[in-house]
Amino acid sequence: MTSAEIMAPWAPGAARDARLVPVAVATARVEIAQGLDEHTRPAVVESDDGGVLTVTVRRSAPGPARVLVRLAAPDAVVLWRPSSDQERVQLPPAWEAARDVGPFSGTALGSLVGRHDRTLLTYGAVAGDHPVRVRAGMVEETAEFMLDVDADLADGAPLTLHLDLTGAAFVDAVADIGRRLGLTRRAVALENEQPVLCTWYSFHQDLDAAALDRELELAGRLGFGTLIVDDGWQTADAERGYGSCGDWRVEPAKVPDARALVERARALGLRTMWWIGTPFLGYRSQAYREAALATLYDEPAMEAAVLDPRSPRARRHLVGRVTDLVRSSGADGLKLDFLERFAAVPPAPGPADGDRPDSSAGALALLAELVDAVHAVRPEAMIEFREPYVSPASIRAATMVRVADCPLSPAQNRRGIVSMRAATSGVAVHSDPIMWSQVDSPERIAHQLLSALFGVPQVSVRLAGQSAEALEVLSHWLTFWRRHAPVLLHGSLSVRGVADGFTTVEAAGGETVVTVRYADVVVPVPAGDWSEWHLANGGEDAVVVAAGPETACDVELYDCRGRLAARESGTGLTLRALPIPAGGRGLIRRF
Repeated sequence: MTSAEIMAPWAPGAARDARLVPVAVATARVEIAQGLDEHTRPAVVESDDGGVLTVTVRRSAPGPARVLVRLAAPDAVVLWRPSSDQERVQLPPAWEAARDVGPFSGTALGSLVGRHDRTLLTYGAVAGDHPVRVRAGMVEETAEFMLDVDADLADGAPLTLHLDLTGAAFVDAVADIGRRLGLTRRAVALENEQPVLCTWYSFHQDLDAAALDRELELAGRLGFGTLIVDDGWQTADAERGYGSCGDWRVEPAKVPDARALVERARALGLRTMWWIGTPFLGYRSQAYREAALATLYDEPAMEAAVLDPRSPRARRHLVGRVTDLVRSSGADGLKLDFLERFAAVPPAPGPADGDRPDSSAGALALLAELVDAVHAVRPEAMIEFREPYVSPASIRAATMVRVADCPLSPAQNRRGIVSMRAATSGVAVHSDPIMWSQVDSPERIAHQLLSALFGVPQVSVRLAGQSAEALEVLSHWLTFWRRHAPVLLHGSLSVRGVADGFTTVEAAGGETVVTVRYADVVVPVPAGDWSEWHLANGGEDAVVVAAGPETACDVELYDCRGRLAARESGTGLTLRALPIPAGGRGLIRRF
């Protein structure tokens, strides 16, 4: 058996006759092989000063490229991938189905993490704007880790695979690979980093202008900076579904005067964004009945077809309607939803006026045209995307990226925020809108808010219907977030407990450190020359602090509503349990 044959373990559906040849690499820690045919050039492997390997495969003609990597994985614990809905603990087998990753379905990025959160391998792959297929997991025959990446290349774009074997800290390793993949953009304006009040979970489609006006009054006092008018403004009913999408005209029965709403919000300190169900052409819309626009496929369950972005005419329709909405209402931005509908579309004949080879390329053209047109009207317009369409290709158009829908799930919000914070730079990372039940305790509300502390919090509850206690919790943590946003969003980020969804998250900047403990684990005293440490309890029990320096500290403990619960002076940070109330925080000042 040749070494090339050893490199390719069995997997369901994998071609048994695929030709793989070894690739020379100047380290014994990893084996690399590539697929080879008459048009594939030998892979080029480079190592930079930081010790990261980059494998590049090019072709002389369009066709497949494949790179397969195997390495020993001592003490492997979890394979992290940047999706909030990943299982908390997942070390998949190598025969797990390959994942198709593209501009509207995520990023080919992952990190194999061992004990004590030590990275064993952090990887990332890109093939221009083309989709990449990734199979990653443990080889049961040898207990090795395998990474199998392939793509269909065209337009001269290579398949590039980055491999970090340095054992760097998790956030540092993921951030470095993210930058190499292109998950970065010019830093967005501060307006994108303001707390958001979203109408989705609080109103769904049952928008009411008078009720929304009352919400704006409270939102302004609480310190929200953005209003997202979500689904429902474009339809007279509240029956859900997307049959009304496509015309993108404000329904006067819901919002009698769109410009007046935007101006009212602005007077109270909030910018306004409109939700757009981007790909949908609803069966009840005038455009569906009369415009004869090209569509990719139908989604009867959603009561809509999906526009074909390969068609310039279809793109012009959507760009024109949405730009008119921004211009006529004076809005500050758009929430572009459901872009993943453009991904993984089976090859189909293009429309008569098609000018792009596939739906992904067409959708990228649509985004570029839409963003350019909106920016011509509103140069600093805010554009929101959400998981899974956070990728090197799509991030060029977004100013904010949001965790996928996860109502009432603080753990998923936390995983999504921390993962996107680590992988991206320049773009604002937002939570999925936080909601809670009327019967939830103040402590549970605080836990929801703490899950979003290291991103920009979005909230979606009826503020006017909240109890005094709930509003106290919300006000306390929004005030804390605004005061410390520079550290929370732009400070040095570190994590512990990757395998358990990040049990402790910490941000440090200047003389301030903010730590949130989300599980019953010991919290080390932060390193560095800090003078103020905020330690929040995202769990239930007292927070155990590991032995720290002998320096005396003043300690103040606050409950989830911001009320002082206890105070100590001259306390040393020895190994001890701090009785921080659930959902509350400790303020430790070092002399």
